[in-house]
Amino acid sequence: MNTKSIINWLFGILFIVIGIGLVFTDSKFISGIIMFVVATILIPPTAKFIETKLSLKISFLVKIIIGIIGFIIFISSINSDSNLADTESTPQKQVNESLKINDDINTDLAQTEEKTTEEKEELQNIFLTISAETVKNDEIKINGETNLPNGSILEIAIYRPIIYQWKVFDSSDPFSSIIGTNSNVKVIDGKYSSLIKINENKWFKDIDLVEKFKNDVETRVIFSLNNGVSPDIIQPKNVVEVVGQKGEYLKGDLATEYGTIETSIIFDYPPKTLEKNFALGDVMDYKRKVDEKTLNEYFQEKTSPIAVSNLGWEVKKNPQGDGYLVAYKFSVNGLTSVPIWLVQNSKIYWVNGKAHTYTEELPETDVISAGDAYDLFK
Repeated sequence: MNTKSIINWLFGILFIVIGIGLVFTDSKFISGIIMFVVATILIPPTAKFIETKLSLKISFLVKIIIGIIGFIIFISSINSDSNLADTESTPQKQVNESLKINDDINTDLAQTEEKTTEEKEELQNIFLTISAETVKNDEIKINGETNLPNGSILEIAIYRPIIYQWKVFDSSDPFSSIIGTNSNVKVIDGKYSSLIKINENKWFKDIDLVEKFKNDVETRVIFSLNNGVSPDIIQPKNVVEVVGQKGEYLKGDLATEYGTIETSIIFDYPPKTLEKNFALGDVMDYKRKVDEKTLNEYFQEKTSPIAVSNLGWEVKKNPQGDGYLVAYKFSVNGLTSVPIWLVQNSKIYWVNGKAHTYTEELPETDVISAGDAYDLFK
């Protein structure tokens, strides 16, 4: 047996083995048949039979070319069958993936609906608690608990009840003014907290004459869908889904037909930051018995000539007790005049002789000497 014959036998047998393996493999049947055809041309006995039947001579070179072509067709068939298999399986994969996504969505929706239902059941007896603590002279900390949904926005407003008197109408009416607010307090895990800065200067300046004030303040905490301290506040979507568009799922003693929940607390908060302003106002607006003019009006007229230099009002804390010392400083021909009064518990006393000259009807104080008081305003 020569070398060419051995090569034909080896590659022929190889193609037969490959063909058998492919014929019994899914999607590879055609490739297997091709391997059998190439093998019959390469193996000497079958090659001789073909040459006899077809009356032609198949050279060794032709057999090599046929083997190479067969191998190329084999490789192409494998790739084609693989792509076909992938193509056939892709729609099924897409279907499976779509079904999985739908299952996940349905599961999430079911869990969301279950959670929303549980939250709605909790709102059958809505509650909103409140506590207040003075942290600093001008800061109040508000805390509380509630079963409102997580993320609910609360509005907090702190009011100062006062009694005021308008000069024009000379009539007293009750009045309360906001001295601190926070309109974006969020409920987190059933709790809320806010540190609110107190500012009592605005309402004091807006009112002409303050007759008296109370030492307590009222704090209100409000949950609202469309009204309240800040009408522009919009509750988060998850909150509206639980409480209802109009708060129809809110039940209990605090619930209202307007979808608003409100609670309040009154606690002691003396306006220490205002005592100085009140003392000044008391003296400036005191009406002299002799001409019914307020001290402020009187001094404005008295200091209007060019020769008079108006230095204005000053207020100092009484260093020897409660209250504030109020002085009006003006200079006439280079000589400074400083009448001084003491304000304690909304009562006015004259301190030095200058003050006595302008307000003889007022009582004299024995809390601080005229000299000590004058030293404060040098």
